[in-house]
Amino acid sequence: MASERELLPLFPLNTVLFPHSRTQLHIFEPKYRQMIQFCLDMGCPFGIALIRSEGDTQIQTEPYLVGTKVRIVESFLYEDGRMDITVEGVERFRIRDFNEELPYLRGVIENLYEIPEEDQDRLFELSTEARAMAEMLIKEHVDNQEFAIKVLFPDDPEHLSFAIANMLEFSPIRKQFFLELVETSVRLEYLIEVLSELSRNVSSPLRKLTAIDLRDWVTPN
Repeated sequence: MASERELLPLFPLNTVLFPHSRTQLHIFEPKYRQMIQFCLDMGCPFGIALIRSEGDTQIQTEPYLVGTKVRIVESFLYEDGRMDITVEGVERFRIRDFNEELPYLRGVIENLYEIPEEDQDRLFELSTEARAMAEMLIKEHVDNQEFAIKVLFPDDPEHLSFAIANMLEFSPIRKQFFLELVETSVRLEYLIEVLSELSRNVSSPLRKLTAIDLRDWVTPN
């Protein structure tokens, strides 16, 4: 699918954020305070991209070329100019060029889309299997005698695959691999392999879950 290119402020980080997931960021560097203030003033998104290599200047801080466009959903400004923000992943992008005219890095980007699935029955089977395995892992990880939980994952297979990938304890490089895949069925197949392995060793199957993670897809029952 063809995509129009746009100029997007970039925030290279040592983390990967998937579409439809949320995270909190503490903004303290002047150039990123400037960038976030611009995004707040204009109501525009910015991009989070995993750092490939770091340097003393932004031209030496090289991000991976696939990242996630995010929108700011909450913000708090301290008296000294620092900020706390909560962002939500919207969609993926691919960087085609860099722009260094401002103190912070910008990228000429185009949206990255999934390849349409031809075998919808197979996709449904993979989604059902991955959802059931992920729900079981969460219940084993969170459930206790004080309360029970109901897991509410997204119905959409693509959204489901990102939600599962976001909750699992992967290295940033491995998360980047899942972010760059453009076939939902392939992402689900890989995730099912991981979930199957974790189900045999549930000592630490999930990363540390936060209230932000649990709010959207886990509810008391």
